[in-house]
Amino acid sequence: MKFNNTFGYFIIAIALFAQYSFAQPVNPKDKSIPKSKYVDPFIGTGGNGHTFPGAVVPFGMLQFSPDNLHLADWASCSGYNWNDSTLLGFSLTHLSGTGAHDLGDIRLLPFSGDFESLERLSLLEKGDRIFNPIGTTFTHKNEEASPGFYRLSYNMPTEITVELTAAIRSGIMQFSSVKDRNLYLDLRHGLGGDDVIASEIKQVNETTFIGYRQSKGWGPDVKICFAIQFPFAPNKTRVLLDGKDVIEKSATYAGRDLRAVFYFGKGEPMQVKVGISSVGPEEALKNLESEIGNKKFNRVYADAADAWEKELSQFTLEGATNAQKRTFYTAVYHSLQEPTMYADADNRYRGMDRKIHKGSYPHYSIFSLWDTYRGFHPLHQIMSPKLSKDWVYSLIDQADQMKRLPVWTLHSSETNCMIGFHSVPVITDYFLLNPTDTALPRALKMVNQTLVSSEDWIDDFLLNGYKAYDLTLESVSKTLELSYDYHCAGLLAKLAGEKEWQAKYEKISTSYLNLWDKDAQFFMPKDSVGNWKRPFDPYDATIAGTAYTEGNGFQYLWSVQHNMPKLIELLGGPKATEARLDTFFFGKTRITGNAPPDVSGLIGTYAHGNEPSQHIAYLYNLIGKPEKAAKIIRKICNEFYTDKTDGIIGNDDCGQMSAWYILNAMGFYPMNPVGGTFNLASPLFKKITWNLPNGKTVTVIHNKAKNQKPTWKWNGKAITNYEITRAMLLQGGTLECNSSLGF
Repeated sequence: MKFNNTFGYFIIAIALFAQYSFAQPVNPKDKSIPKSKYVDPFIGTGGNGHTFPGAVVPFGMLQFSPDNLHLADWASCSGYNWNDSTLLGFSLTHLSGTGAHDLGDIRLLPFSGDFESLERLSLLEKGDRIFNPIGTTFTHKNEEASPGFYRLSYNMPTEITVELTAAIRSGIMQFSSVKDRNLYLDLRHGLGGDDVIASEIKQVNETTFIGYRQSKGWGPDVKICFAIQFPFAPNKTRVLLDGKDVIEKSATYAGRDLRAVFYFGKGEPMQVKVGISSVGPEEALKNLESEIGNKKFNRVYADAADAWEKELSQFTLEGATNAQKRTFYTAVYHSLQEPTMYADADNRYRGMDRKIHKGSYPHYSIFSLWDTYRGFHPLHQIMSPKLSKDWVYSLIDQADQMKRLPVWTLHSSETNCMIGFHSVPVITDYFLLNPTDTALPRALKMVNQTLVSSEDWIDDFLLNGYKAYDLTLESVSKTLELSYDYHCAGLLAKLAGEKEWQAKYEKISTSYLNLWDKDAQFFMPKDSVGNWKRPFDPYDATIAGTAYTEGNGFQYLWSVQHNMPKLIELLGGPKATEARLDTFFFGKTRITGNAPPDVSGLIGTYAHGNEPSQHIAYLYNLIGKPEKAAKIIRKICNEFYTDKTDGIIGNDDCGQMSAWYILNAMGFYPMNPVGGTFNLASPLFKKITWNLPNGKTVTVIHNKAKNQKPTWKWNGKAITNYEITRAMLLQGGTLECNSSLGF
């Protein structure tokens, strides 16, 4: 890393050497190299990964990262894309790996010289100039990033060097210039072309400014409050409202088009401290003062690096190349970014009802549940048990405030993105692991008041036993996924001893059978009076125009995660199922219609770039062909995850794609995400050591053998059903695989 402050770099180097030399166990093959050395935040910033490279701490509320010009371009949902060389500045909030835009709030852009003569960038659409913001360009050779740190040099108009680091709700921007040091604050532009509802800047004293930005975008009402603290008073401050200088000075400025410019003259590198809050501007300042206070840049960065190293050090790899280590540890890094902290240090936060609430535990937001219930949450039930509890409690609180379960929450907004109520499986799986948790009755109450309501998403589902294609788009996918949610609700009711609710939900969970066409051998769209839709193309993945969600009928054939034996029966038994799976994976790739870009990472008709396919290979285990599952999983790991900027085949989706890789690198994955059962394939490396938070250790070993069909042992005892349970893993032990794919 390159720091402007050479002495500060020396201090960090000494601190990190001491930390990694004395606090971490020595691996003679690895020489105790810090795991963070293998993290490359630029992985996933190209292609469709939609990750961002900026400074953040694990699950931090503040994500300090650069923004490109193409704020509304799908490739730049995180605000940044590797193939874009434009720069608008560095904003405080971002989304990692999502397929939709939002945030990018409170943008700062250091510059030198005259503000009025700064370069303006142009975005052309259909020949019309629609966006003409202040900005510049840069090259990647002047850019670097590591966990908790980001650095970029660019000309505006002379060379500016910016370094970013972060704490949970606060951060520091350090910037230098050979000439004068000026700073542009933009509250007008967020990501995705959102509309500003209101914004405000208030001067607290000579060095401190606070305010907020409230906007309507993907999230219909997102309010980010901020505080900015300078080391000394600006020589001059300009406030621009509706594009014009405010002549009459005031302590507070408000409007929908609000910006400011601060001038500091020549001097040493500037350290600008920032804090954010959902509660209020004063609270943002409190967060800043409590987390950073008098700390300098290098100390805050050292704290961030320490937090990352602690998390990354749960895993130790043997027999992996450096490229594989970069891929693996960056996947761990990406799996530790969302959900984000949403509460202040005193646990106050802005709720879904827009009121200020205070809990006895931290509140989190940004739940991409349609994606993350599948692998991310099962991973973190083991990897992050305390956080998993806080997340589930946060979901229950959000349900209480909205009077229904969350679908895809973004700060204090419900985006209603994707389908189903997949907070149900996340909540259920937590309580299955923690059955004595006293919040169980409250959780079941929230589930009940959602799943038996007149909610538009489920009313005709409950009435007809399926979603009808003449009443709703994506009807088959909704029917399949709601059936799974009701199955999970039945498990929760059983755990709570509520037999009537259990029976009700178990019955509804079989609704997927109402869309099974035994002649076509697919789950097919049916109208509200019971007629099948004809003609039917199982390969049609037209976005928002078919009965399937970001996929087709063949990809959704396998979406009966709660009853795979029944699906095998419907398909005609093991041999018939194997034939269908072979056609799916090894047949000619067939995707018809106008498919969304999410349908990527194709192996035959399998699409790894989108979540509904990600459990399917493990179905081979249930029909006695685990060697096929192992080979497919190995192919996915090696071809669809790399250490390049486009090294994630689809949107990372708040860590789900990365969580899939982490689990499958260890040789297992939950075909059914609820219940704590993981299906076995084959480990990616010779040896992985997983140090669990409970003090236990899981060691995964993969030995070379002649047999193509993998054989497994747990603590020396043979595993014959190709499953290992969460309870077994939590006890610690050695999981050993022998196969022709071994080492």
